[in-house]
Amino acid sequence: MLEDDYRLFNCQRCQRQVRICRHCDCGNVYCSDDCSRLGRRESVRSAGARYQRTRRGARFHAARQSVWRERQRQKVTHHRFPTEALAAKVVTEVIREIGDDDVLDSPARNVVRCDFCRRPLAPFARLAPVRRPHRVATHPLRTGWF
Repeated sequence: MLEDDYRLFNCQRCQRQVRICRHCDCGNVYCSDDCSRLGRRESVRSAGARYQRTRRGARFHAARQSVWRERQRQKVTHHRFPTEALAAKVVTEVIREIGDDDVLDSPARNVVRCDFCRRPLAPFARLAPVRRPHRVATHPLRTGWF
């Protein structure tokens, strides 16, 4: 059974076009967990860089570096080399070329699917998340009534 509609968006990190069904849509902005993790890492790094450009961040960074340099003075700098040789691991991949017999005009191959759960999707796309109805407060103090 086809979903009523789906959301179409570009991943915030890699700009890949993503299709997501209503069932999977939680306001996603990334195409995969990998992009999400990498996006989070980039966000944290840029926030740290912005913080270190402030006066307070620069002061804490200087103090931390001073403690680190003091620790480095106490460390031994020469280590022995390992006696066993490091083994190399070779990975080969077989890539199959797509031939004319792989491209079929059957309707099953032309079905658009959700990029997360692989459900078949209808031909209608949304460009914004579904707006869920707001919860109505039942307590009088939460609605502003006295």
